[in-house]
Amino acid sequence: MERIGVYELMVISDEIRELIVERGSHEEIRKIARAQGMRTLQEEALRLIHDRVTTIPEVMRSIYAAGM
Repeated sequence: MERIGVYELMVISDEIRELIVERGSHEEIRKIARAQGMRTLQEEALRLIHDRVTTIPEVMRSIYAAGM
């Protein structure tokens, strides 16, 4: 059976790096990352479902059963 990974990836831009160094809050960092194009794990899973790469039951079993 073929497997497809579902990932939440945040690229560390200069702006995000600065927030990290300045000990910005999780919410601040996430807000900037999202504005710069980061997709959440849930959004990426929905995209894969929409593109018919995977199914809702597979997402529920593999992501949410893992304690997310």
